[in-house]
Amino acid sequence: MWYIFDLTRVAWYNDNMDNINVGERRAIIAKRGKRKYWHIWLECPVCHKQRWVREDTLHASKEKNGICLPCKARQTGKSLTGEKNNFWKGGRHLTHQGYVRMWIAKDDFFYPMANGHGYILEHRLVMAQHLKRCLLPWEIVHHNNGIHDDNRIENLRLLPSQSHHVSDSILKQAIKRLENTIFAQQKIIQELKNKLGE
Repeated sequence: MWYIFDLTRVAWYNDNMDNINVGERRAIIAKRGKRKYWHIWLECPVCHKQRWVREDTLHASKEKNGICLPCKARQTGKSLTGEKNNFWKGGRHLTHQGYVRMWIAKDDFFYPMANGHGYILEHRLVMAQHLKRCLLPWEIVHHNNGIHDDNRIENLRLLPSQSHHVSDSILKQAIKRLENTIFAQQKIIQELKNKLGE
């Protein structure tokens, strides 16, 4: 039997919640999704709150006793962030713009540069480590070769403000346009020479 779980309203359809026993296993499909996931109804041994837990996440976790995350964080005295989290994947990922974003710990010297989730753009971190200071919010780190995930210090340049970055980008675009125009004109000249030489 299939049960539908509405992720937007957190409500169950075609089911009576009073008839569910701890340890019961059910196949559930997300309302907007197409995948079926097996869930187990578990009770936290500390706070005794009952909840559905996806079976594959339970097996992937280091704690198989069904303790909920808030209770686990209270027991250890810290939240399960960073390397302590069961779903830790190294703390690095690419943004949609192609930049590398890294997670840094709260006790890191460069943490003030991080966003609210503890992530910092790697090229800004590399430049800050090179300068041995935190970068100011208006300082721009520019990639010389234009490749956003090439974060070698030789490829990075610190610009004092966005206006310098914009003027540098406009200048590079103008040079590229002129190079393309010269290349096209050289091609036309070569074709004309070939026609006249015949």
